[in-house]
Amino acid sequence: MKHQPPSAKEIYSESMRYIDNANKMLSEKGKKEDGYYQDKKYIRMACHAAYLGAIESLRQLIHAPKSQRMDILIYRNYLTKENKKMLNELDNIYSILHLYGGYDGFGKYTIIQEGLNSAIAIINWVKAKLAPTN
Repeated sequence: MKHQPPSAKEIYSESMRYIDNANKMLSEKGKKEDGYYQDKKYIRMACHAAYLGAIESLRQLIHAPKSQRMDILIYRNYLTKENKKMLNELDNIYSILHLYGGYDGFGKYTIIQEGLNSAIAIINWVKAKLAPTN
């Protein structure tokens, strides 16, 4: 029996699960105070989760095998040709969620929200792009 690729709805649901987990982690454990999340451990975990949600949706769009580690340049090259607005969103999630939040634990609420919004924009775009095909 041939393995069926996931549907647009399945990809969207799984990607949004990452976002939901990130939001839940930040609201329950991030210790927001004076416009900043205070607990770097949970900032890092939440930002990595949200980043991965968006990246997983892009991975499905370009049909990359799970066994292949994907360099950010692969996604950038794809979006450079496909959609410049989504390229900007990718740059946002890479900088905000992956680097600043995920590695540095930078926790300014408004900045983290911008990163989460960019991740959601990518996930929604992928869903719309895949919807006609499955």
